[in-house]
Amino acid sequence: MPTNNLKQECEAEAMTINKFFGISYGDEKLEKCEYSDIDVIVFDEIYFHNVGKWALIWDFCKNNPDKIVLATGDTKQLKDPERVSNTISFEKIADHCIDLIFKNNIMLYECKRLKTGEDRNKLKDIKRLIFNNEPILNIIEPYFGWSERNEICENNIAYTNKTCREVSSRMRKMKGIDDEYVVGEEVICRKYIKTKGKKFNVNFKFRIVNIIGNDVVLENVDTIEKQRIEL
Repeated sequence: MPTNNLKQECEAEAMTINKFFGISYGDEKLEKCEYSDIDVIVFDEIYFHNVGKWALIWDFCKNNPDKIVLATGDTKQLKDPERVSNTISFEKIADHCIDLIFKNNIMLYECKRLKTGEDRNKLKDIKRLIFNNEPILNIIEPYFGWSERNEICENNIAYTNKTCREVSSRMRKMKGIDDEYVVGEEVICRKYIKTKGKKFNVNFKFRIVNIIGNDVVLENVDTIEKQRIEL
């Protein structure tokens, strides 16, 4: 997986690509994955990686011909923030690298998450407008609409962490929530820590199931002190 939050959402045995190849950053030292007993390996969101990671995957495939290696990805979706070239488009370089690694490709055109033809056509229209650089207001008005300033929204999307905190704070005030932590809420780990033998990876989500004094009990996790939690 390219990120920790995708790793946590995956129901299969999963790890980040850094963990798989033993690439360490900061204080966390990662041991290379022991994959001798694994038959099938899937690299999810492969277009999110950079050329260096693609080279590692390419070498892995060549050195492990007995393994079934698959990958998923979309050039129009996640991209690695590292710049690849200032003369060739990302899509062209990425497709060339992926084609070197994987000789067989399957292109999926229909969104299975949407259940009706009307919704699928609407998605195609929105995608076409976005990638044709249509002014954002021309997309919002017919397809999404506007919410009232004082309307409480359970799910919100923001571009920066600062805006996320501001939106969260406003929603909590509108809902009359004064406590810093509330049973049933989700907290997101913003800094890697290791406490009581348990690792908390960045962007992992945990649901609060109980609060006992200065301790917070997280779902499927041991109790953790409030001061170790960052929203």
